[in-house]
Amino acid sequence: MDGEIKDTAGQILMLDRVLAHYGPETKDARDMIRRAVTVRLDATWPEDGSHAARIDVPEGTKGVETIEDKIRALAPQNDAQRELRSRALDLIGQVEQTRWLVAGVSGSSIPTPFLVVLILWFTIILGVNGLFAPRNATVVGILFVSSLSIAASIFLILEMDQPFDGIVKVSSAPLRYTLAHLGQ
Repeated sequence: MDGEIKDTAGQILMLDRVLAHYGPETKDARDMIRRAVTVRLDATWPEDGSHAARIDVPEGTKGVETIEDKIRALAPQNDAQRELRSRALDLIGQVEQTRWLVAGVSGSSIPTPFLVVLILWFTIILGVNGLFAPRNATVVGILFVSSLSIAASIFLILEMDQPFDGIVKVSSAPLRYTLAHLGQ
């Protein structure tokens, strides 16, 4: 997911540069790109923490499609502009494809029954080991460290399953960098 966000940020910057080279008639599309990136950042990584990350923002889909329509509506005057328009359409298509890919992957991919069985399995393993082990501080310490390690592993798996929420999450730095450099 992190790689997809970085790729998309690069594609958005490249799209902005391609449209800048096309000419001043792309100003509306470039402004729309800036607004779409701002909406995406605010929805996915709220700075004030007022709400959980929202991946599927309806305005994002309309925004990307409207930008694509504006690019399609451009009337190239020469071969260079035709090439730039074609490149811009390729880039916006890639951005849109990645956006749908990220939206489609959101949500938990770990089935609850699997998680329940996994926890029961680890509980039985540690319980049996504790049942047949001699009662001393070393064994109790080892069992405690083992159960703590298993709990931390399950916690990390669950954290990584939600890439935009929680303690371990995808960084917003690539899109913030992109936003800072759009329109230059």
